[in-house]
Amino acid sequence: MINWRTCQKYTCGAKVSTKNPVRDPPPRPIGSYNAFMQHLWFKAKNYGWGWTPAAWQGWAVLLVYIGGVAGSAFVFLHDRPTTTSWILYACTLAIASALLVAVCLKTGEKPGWHWGEKDR
Repeated sequence: MINWRTCQKYTCGAKVSTKNPVRDPPPRPIGSYNAFMQHLWFKAKNYGWGWTPAAWQGWAVLLVYIGGVAGSAFVFLHDRPTTTSWILYACTLAIASALLVAVCLKTGEKPGWHWGEKDR
């Protein structure tokens, strides 16, 4: 049995880590972005440029986008659409599409032109 006073005497009261910094990396804080993003939400398409959903989070984002586009079409274009309502719908569509691309860039693979598996 090791006496605490003996250990404290030899280490000058400093806390001594038993972890190897090379073998045991420091733990990531709970709730960090890297811990949250352990897998990709969107993967790059095999043919062409763009993404396809690869996880349930990606499918959820895509469903929210489709719902937003359909909902804004119903709100702005449901009864005798005017020029103003078409402009508002186009602005809503542009903003929703920009948000979808931003989410895909943040949570997906690097975009690029692919033509089959050999280009990856």
